[in-house]
Amino acid sequence: MKEIMNPLLNVDFAADWRDMTFVHYRFAPEVLAPHAAFPLELYEGSAYVSLVLFSLERMRPWGSGPLGRALCRPISDHYFLNLRTYVRGPQGPGIQFLAEWIPNRLSLLLGPSLYGLPYRLGRFQDQRGGAAQTRQTVVSDAGAGGCLELETTAATTTPAACQPGTLAEFLLERYVAYTSHRGVRRYFTVRHAPWQVTEPAEVRCTTALVNSTFPWFAQGELVGAHETAGAFNVRMSRPLRLPLSNRTSSDGGADRPGTLAVPWGLPAYRDGPLHLGPKPLEGSATNQSDDVGLDVGGQLGLAQRTLHLPLAVDHRGARRARHSFFSVLD
Repeated sequence: MKEIMNPLLNVDFAADWRDMTFVHYRFAPEVLAPHAAFPLELYEGSAYVSLVLFSLERMRPWGSGPLGRALCRPISDHYFLNLRTYVRGPQGPGIQFLAEWIPNRLSLLLGPSLYGLPYRLGRFQDQRGGAAQTRQTVVSDAGAGGCLELETTAATTTPAACQPGTLAEFLLERYVAYTSHRGVRRYFTVRHAPWQVTEPAEVRCTTALVNSTFPWFAQGELVGAHETAGAFNVRMSRPLRLPLSNRTSSDGGADRPGTLAVPWGLPAYRDGPLHLGPKPLEGSATNQSDDVGLDVGGQLGLAQRTLHLPLAVDHRGARRARHSFFSVLD
């Protein structure tokens, strides 16, 4: 993969992600697929989108110490509200950012051009307290109608790791992030200890802000939430461009929503190459082949030596890359 040579990007960064709340919504794959730039990864046949609220603190170039923290202070120590979905790209299972609201105007200028991050300017009000340990957050956007209002009551259980094969593991244990901005697709990796989370005792979420920005979001079903004190000393890699064809197919498939164009012969996934014959593959929506490991319910089209990956991949029908604190960025 060709690295971006901008000297501002030729470094890894570190930061703390504090006081995180994840709120999860389930979707029919056909509702979400047209809005994703990479093939969706499914859990038991459903696609998912999560709202993630947290505070980014102590951002600095990796290994730079107090001087690096001082240099990065103008783009650090502020809230984030991410809207993300779950995909399988050329670097394996990961997340794709659909939108990110932040209150920092300088980051708003830098994030899209450097990392391809879909930043939007937001205003945050966050209150905590009371015997029930409640958290109330309101996020507004002057360019969109309505607000996001989130209220959670803390759990009384002890934080624990996600169990293998569970929905929690599927949603949380993700260490590759994909972005798509102005025709340029990128990825970066993150490295931190496995999540230790609880499920809030109570969750109320009003999503008028998200619904007005993405009308399709109203078709989602709230299925659960997680809270954690955060992840600390998170290492974030520099962004790397993904090698993509440039509108090579007759139908413009390289830029078709819900597909990813990969040059013929490129090993598509870190957990094993994608073996393809000269003809389009056939299979059911729950294909269990180790050679392909994909849900081939979508269309596979070959045009001018370009492969369009399917709209969705069920993680139970593919060998997932097991990224961890020790294995990411090897």
